Amino acid sequence: MRVLSPCKINLHLGILGKRNDGYHNLESFFLEVPWYDVIDIESNDSGLIVMKTVGIDLGNEEDNICFKAARLLKNIYNVEKGCTISLKKNIPVGAGLGGGSSNAASTLKSLISLWNIDIEKSETIDLAKRLGADVPFFMMGGLCHVKGIGDILTRVENKIFDYYLLIIYDNIHVSTPWAYKNLKKELTIENKCTKFDTVVLRGLDIDVLNEFRNDFEETVFESYPELANIKKDLYDNGACFSLMSGSGSSVFGIFKDSRNAIEAMRKADERGAVTKLVKI
Repeated sequence: MRVLSPCKINLHLGILGKRNDGYHNLESFFLEVPWYDVIDIESNDSGLIVMKTVGIDLGNEEDNICFKAARLLKNIYNVEKGCTISLKKNIPVGAGLGGGSSNAASTLKSLISLWNIDIEKSETIDLAKRLGADVPFFMMGGLCHVKGIGDILTRVENKIFDYYLLIIYDNIHVSTPWAYKNLKKELTIENKCTKFDTVVLRGLDIDVLNEFRNDFEETVFESYPELANIKKDLYDNGACFSLMSGSGSSVFGIFKDSRNAIEAMRKADERGAVTKLVKI
């Protein structure tokens, strides 16, 4: 079975407060993006989980989130069969695009089918939570309003049509723990309702994006001014909205005119950045 494992961007990312368990409550809008890793998964009778990657070395196979997803499913449901997983990475690693979380969700969904596991949808979300905060979103996909630690999801109607999304990854790694530690914002344990709840009711349109932000940008841009320059360049090239995704370091721009998006992509390509242009 071959599956395409998409990425996501954060159209908004607000950090609401620190929890008693050390995690942070957040509010975000996740948009699934058709930039894909490719995963080939086959069931086998050996009972063994075999993991390999193509084109990139991701270290010990047992540390890979696809392997962990398969092992979790196999152990919880006492599956006798095994599987072979081959992962071809196209989505940059550590870019704030959720590629690994997507890989985990794709693996779960594929093996539930291949191993004929009878499971309720709520159970799949619970499994996903155990693998990572962003994994539950990729079990749903589309456009979601996200709260909690990333596990409270509400599907949102996407009213943005015929726009172009350009993602630029300039080969800069930003540590997520570092970004949280240095976040320039007063945090409390409170989790207050925000104005963005109205978007959930009415749907997302292009005008609302101007009210969106990423709370990590101030911290990250101060230490990595190159990323701030990418955002400026996207606006200078005609983007109607631009933001850093996650804690970095991908920066995206949304364009109405494909020619402007292509020109911005050309400039980023010339300096050696990794780019992806898709229609949304």
